[in-house]
Amino acid sequence: REKFGNHFDIRVDANTGYSLEQLKMFLERTKSLEIELVEQPMLPGMEDELLKLPPEQREKLAADESLKDARSALSLASTKSYGIFNIKLMKCGGLKGAFEIANIAQQARISLFWGCNDESIVSITAALHAAYACANT
Repeated sequence: REKFGNHFDIRVDANTGYSLEQLKMFLERTKSLEIELVEQPMLPGMEDELLKLPPEQREKLAADESLKDARSALSLASTKSYGIFNIKLMKCGGLKGAFEIANIAQQARISLFWGCNDESIVSITAALHAAYACANT
């Protein structure tokens, strides 16, 4: 931020590395940096702990490892522990699974973020088209 101001969005992939207290500290200390999102800050299964954060902080959290399929999307959407879903085609069963998750997210007013794991150009192309097809991306 010092060098480039707001020219770039800052995204953080915590990769399940935080406890709730560490996450609270991180969010407080980086508040002025206007971080766009923090991806999967805590281990899957700890979503109830995230509910101890205020809604405006949870809106910046992106579910990744916790988001596996439509069933997990329904569960996460019902609690609003995350404000963003990171959809990966290879993790959720391809385009059909991705669109199921995207539709659940749209109904719950949850934003979408699309990622990949060492995937082919064909898979990345499909994900890109799916992302552009979803209004909540």
